[in-house]
Amino acid sequence: MTPTVRAYLRVSSAAQVEKYSLAFQRDKALAWAAYQDLGPVQFYEERGVSGKLDDRPQLAALLGEIQPGDTVIVYSLSRLGRGGAVQMLGIVGRIKDAGARLVSLTENIDTETPAGRLMLTILAALAELEVETTRERTAAGRIQAASQGIYPQSGAVLPAGYGRGPDGRIVEGAFAATVREVFRRAAGGVPFNAVADSLNQDGIPGAKGKRWYLATVRGIVQEPTYRTGQLQYRRRSHEDTPQAWLPIPCPILVTDAQWHAAQRTPTRNHVRRDPSRFPLSGRLTCACGTPLVGNAHKSGAGHTILYYRCSPDRRGTPTCPATGKGSSLYPVSTVDVAARLALADALRDPETLTRLTNRPDADPHAPQRTLLETRRDALIDLHLEGLIDRAEFTRRRDDLQAQIQALTPISTPILPPPELTDLADGIPSLTEHEYMALLDDLDVHFTTHKGAHVEVRALNLPTA
Repeated sequence: MTPTVRAYLRVSSAAQVEKYSLAFQRDKALAWAAYQDLGPVQFYEERGVSGKLDDRPQLAALLGEIQPGDTVIVYSLSRLGRGGAVQMLGIVGRIKDAGARLVSLTENIDTETPAGRLMLTILAALAELEVETTRERTAAGRIQAASQGIYPQSGAVLPAGYGRGPDGRIVEGAFAATVREVFRRAAGGVPFNAVADSLNQDGIPGAKGKRWYLATVRGIVQEPTYRTGQLQYRRRSHEDTPQAWLPIPCPILVTDAQWHAAQRTPTRNHVRRDPSRFPLSGRLTCACGTPLVGNAHKSGAGHTILYYRCSPDRRGTPTCPATGKGSSLYPVSTVDVAARLALADALRDPETLTRLTNRPDADPHAPQRTLLETRRDALIDLHLEGLIDRAEFTRRRDDLQAQIQALTPISTPILPPPELTDLADGIPSLTEHEYMALLDDLDVHFTTHKGAHVEVRALNLPTA
């Protein structure tokens, strides 16, 4: 296909001075094309259209029709656009990306020459400067507005229950009544997930009509703005510098007493740390050495399934070395029963007690063991920071682990006293509370393997 010469002409008003008239621009384009022996010229004319506008019909037609090898002529860059360096760079970039050549007659710019390419570099730098300057001016304007009690952003990003009034000030929104209901239901230590379930069951829609979840309830309950009557503008962007926050007045939705009644510690509410659901949380590791966390999942029939999970985030590797899976899942019911039986067996077996009991004086290799374990931990940090590749990490980790396991302590067998044997016999029938107390007393830790096989990894027997 023969390359086409295209000329873009524009005047912003009928009163344009003569040197910018469409006829004048057309004559200049034709003269330059004839001098370059480029053949006929196809014109795109905008009459009475501001160069600050991005939406220009003839410019859109030009940008949509240009082909590789075409030449685009403008009388001056001001005809192409007056919306600043960012707008200009965008238009010039689209012409260049299409494989076309841009020529500006007044500035004597040709993008096929070194001077033209230099112009594009300068234009890009000017565009970046313009963006930074605009950002600084916008930030300064927002700070000025916030200091006058006006919320300088869209009301859509305000905490639920608030809106932006016609004058820009924060007002109480229609969702405020629902916010108060959330605090009422969360009072007295009701778990956040239970509050979410009750709101969904009662047909009370969440913000923007969505369902309630534990995280959305927690986000409302922990929002201090509802009780202080002050929205701390820039709190999230300047989290570590409170002196940069700007308080903006807003309606108080709950009293101090209501707000504090709904608060609770993370451990009390966190589903993964709930001992009634995950008794071994904090005491169970995968065979790969990763601490397991509790997770809950609802089946298609609506039943809640509880399991312990070896996750990539905690492990630091895409797959579990012990199972070869991305996420290894261990059913809570199966693992908890196996853990009770494993603890009972350990308390009855002299060799297991000898191996597990912490007796520093019986281990002549303790300093060397500590050094190797420190080196192993440092190796893991290097891998997590991406300073060594996975293959090298695995090789060196396995070598250190083999050296640690080779350091066999010298010890004498521990014979379990009768009370330990009696305790072991009673473990399967212990209540949940009694079982948790026993795990605390003995400081028991478990390891689970593929197939939900569980073994006791560590315990400390009380001294006489």
